[in-house]
Amino acid sequence: MSLFRHDRRALVAIYDSLLFLMVAILIAEGMFLYTATTVNEGGQFSDDAYQRMCDTQRIMVEGLSTNEILPTPDIGWSNATDIDSQDLINITEPAEAETVRWLLKSYCNLTWRNGPGQEIYNGQWDTSPILPLVDSFFRENKLNGTEHAWMFLYEGEVVLFGSSSVDDVEDLPKDRWATSRDYTVVVQDGAIQENKYEAELRYYLWFP
Repeated sequence: MSLFRHDRRALVAIYDSLLFLMVAILIAEGMFLYTATTVNEGGQFSDDAYQRMCDTQRIMVEGLSTNEILPTPDIGWSNATDIDSQDLINITEPAEAETVRWLLKSYCNLTWRNGPGQEIYNGQWDTSPILPLVDSFFRENKLNGTEHAWMFLYEGEVVLFGSSSVDDVEDLPKDRWATSRDYTVVVQDGAIQENKYEAELRYYLWFP
């Protein structure tokens, strides 16, 4: 009976989690559709509302999953004597879902593995298929009635930049909203903290 009650509580917890997830998705989708419709019709919001719109759009794209059209990439690996290729999901840290955020974290992790002092991995990973896939997700998910741009920095260097209407970072309009996500990872060695790497995603939204 004790085992039965434990299993029942576990099922209830799972159902509660699924219900919460469904409600969160429905609310977020409703807000997104309402905002998109209003912007497309020329409606006006406060500056805070536009900022929330910018934040929501970034979060939404980060949460998109790879699919048949934009599949999880194969990643090459090589050393002095061997060459191999595997699906990205098989060579990165475990993840709940294969999302855009997971792609960016995987890029950072593999780039770090390729860096100096990481001889334990005894080879080099080809990260080149990852960022173009991220770029495609942002490029194909534009909020109607707006223009946008996205930038990813690794160790302070811009490794990805894309936009719906501008060609360079310097061309970004002054009147814009910006949001970011910190992808920096810090490792703890006793009482000493050290950055494993620094990384950041930046997203910009403005009106044409």
